[in-house]
Amino acid sequence: MVFQEHRLLPWAILIRELVARHQPGVVLATHNVDEAIAIADRILIMRDGEIAASYRWPTHAGLRQILLHELGVENDSRAA
Repeated sequence: MVFQEHRLLPWAILIRELVARHQPGVVLATHNVDEAIAIADRILIMRDGEIAASYRWPTHAGLRQILLHELGVENDSRAA
């Protein structure tokens, strides 16, 4: 499944554009895997207040499935 630009909320598009233009450091917490992949260049999985996993995007093929597995999501109803 490829994430589609039009599915991003307006605030997420704005953040991505601002980061591209000004290149600030940004920390964004989300529970939405697709948002994380669309916006971030690094994704951390937190578990019990600690960093449990760290991924750089786009270096990991199949990152969405990897993240869903890390989060304990076994049945992804959105997978094609």
